[in-house]
Amino acid sequence: MPKSNRFGQAGILNSEQLDALMDQFQPLGRAVFQTARFTAGRISEVLALKWSNLYDDFLVFPKCITKKKVRTREIPLNPKATTELALWRKTWAEVYKRDPEPGDYVFPTSTDLSKHVMRRYVDRLLRAACKKLGYNGVSTHSFRRSALTAASDAGLPLRHIMELSGHSSLAVLQSYLQCSEQQKRAVAMAFG
Repeated sequence: MPKSNRFGQAGILNSEQLDALMDQFQPLGRAVFQTARFTAGRISEVLALKWSNLYDDFLVFPKCITKKKVRTREIPLNPKATTELALWRKTWAEVYKRDPEPGDYVFPTSTDLSKHVMRRYVDRLLRAACKKLGYNGVSTHSFRRSALTAASDAGLPLRHIMELSGHSSLAVLQSYLQCSEQQKRAVAMAFG
């Protein structure tokens, strides 16, 4: 069931839709959502990142910010994510008039560097952009579901995807993935 009034699963967007959505955001929103898009991180994990969690070619979601707080996840960075985070770091330094320190939040509030942006704020940014583009059923979780579905569609083994997503089982991971009408038709045509 597609998401409606906060019920159902978050909609999945293709690459073109995600690109169009990114064009709607100012630097903070763009950096937050691109990070979620290219890491399949939960929005709460992305918002809680500190600069000490970012490295040249990977980032770390420490277990203290993950959903069940049981396992740290190391995510290799897609070159697009690396570029986006480098641009955001430059903007961050311009906005706060200093270079970020390891203990600083990657996405701090505008008034307090010791606090990260709240989920409500990015929810509002996303809803406004989706309304402008006419996208329905999209939520902050759409970035995670879209990334995981894209990886599955690329033919990557579910076990490998699960390793990065942090899901506890393949069954839980599979509930995130969407099967397109084209994929359903291909399966039907293979029936002998």
